[in-house]
Amino acid sequence: MNMRLPHPKTQLALFPLALLLGPMATARACPQDLLDSLEDGAYMRPDEEPPIGVLGAAMAAAGRMTIAWTWAGTNESGPRIGNKEATTGEVTDQGYAFAATSARIEEHRFTFHFELNEGLDVELTLPYRDARADVLGPLGKTRMRTNGLGDVEIGALWNSALPEGDSHSYGLGLGLPTGSTNSTGNNPGGGDGRLPYSLQPGSGAWSLIPRAYWLGQTEEWSWGYGGQYVLRLREGGTSWNKGNELELGAWAAHRINRDMSISLRAEGHHSRGISGSESTINPLASNLHDPDNAGGTLFRLFGGLNFVGTSGNRFAAEIGVPLYDDVNGVQLGNTITYGLGWRYSF
Repeated sequence: MNMRLPHPKTQLALFPLALLLGPMATARACPQDLLDSLEDGAYMRPDEEPPIGVLGAAMAAAGRMTIAWTWAGTNESGPRIGNKEATTGEVTDQGYAFAATSARIEEHRFTFHFELNEGLDVELTLPYRDARADVLGPLGKTRMRTNGLGDVEIGALWNSALPEGDSHSYGLGLGLPTGSTNSTGNNPGGGDGRLPYSLQPGSGAWSLIPRAYWLGQTEEWSWGYGGQYVLRLREGGTSWNKGNELELGAWAAHRINRDMSISLRAEGHHSRGISGSESTINPLASNLHDPDNAGGTLFRLFGGLNFVGTSGNRFAAEIGVPLYDDVNGVQLGNTITYGLGWRYSF
C-alpha cells in the first residue's frame, strides 16, 4: 500500500508539536558546573544560551536584570524568480520599469530582561531598523533608504527544568505596531514618494509571537531546537501588513574552554508575504514595489561564537549562508546573514 506524506509546508507547520513532545522523549545529564552556576545566579558556561540568532530564548540571570544589544543584518543580491537566479532583463521583461540589484536590512535590538519569579522572565525589546535597496533602470541606479523605530515587543518566557538536567521553555510575545508603514524617500525615476513594503520599518499589524524551545547539555556539548510563529493581526488604520512567519531551527555547540564556545545552527524560515496593498505605491515602479513579490521559504546554515567576559558580560557572533532560497514572485536572493551581540547582567 502506498502512503502519501503531507505536503512539505504541512510538515513544517506540524513541527511545533515536536517541540512539545521532544522533551518528554529525550533527556541528558547536566554537568555539575552548570548546576552550580544556576544556583548562584552566575553565567559560567559560554554555551548556556542558544546562538545569538535564536530569538526570544535567552533567560535573565537568576534574580538579576539583564540588558542586551543585538545587531543583525541581511544582505541580498541578484534578482531571483522562484528558486532560480535571474537577470535584470528578465525582471524588466515582466513590466517593471526598474529591477532591484541589491539590498541590506539591518536592525539594532535593545532588550531588557527581568526575572519576575523563578523560571519566569518578562522582557521589552526596542528595535531600530535601517534598510536600503538599489534598483537599476533606464535612468541609471537609484538607492532607496529608510530608518526608524520598528515594532516594539513585550513578552514573557517561562522555563522548566526536566529530569537529568534538560530544560524546555515557552514564550509569548506581543508586537506593537509602532514602526512606520508610510516612510517616504527617493524613488526610481526621481522625486520623493512612498517607499516599498520591504523597506518600511513597521509590519503594519499587531503581532502574537508564541515560542517554544528545548535545550540539553553534557560536559562539553549543548544543543537544542525550537521555533516561533509570528501571527499578524491587521491594525484598522493600515491598508496593508506584512504576512505571518514561521521560523524553526536546531543547533549544537561545543565548549572550547571555560569562556568560549562555537556553534553550528540550521534554520528554516517561511513567510506569507504582504497582505493588502498601498494605493500610493506604484507596483510597476520596480519589483520591490509590487506586493506580490514578498515572502517565500529560506533555509540557512550558521556558524557562531559565544564568549563569557567578566562582571556579567557576555558576547556572541554568528554568520549564515543560504542553503535553499525560494521566493514568491520576483525578488532578490539572500547572500549572507550576520549578527553580533552583547548581554550584561547586574
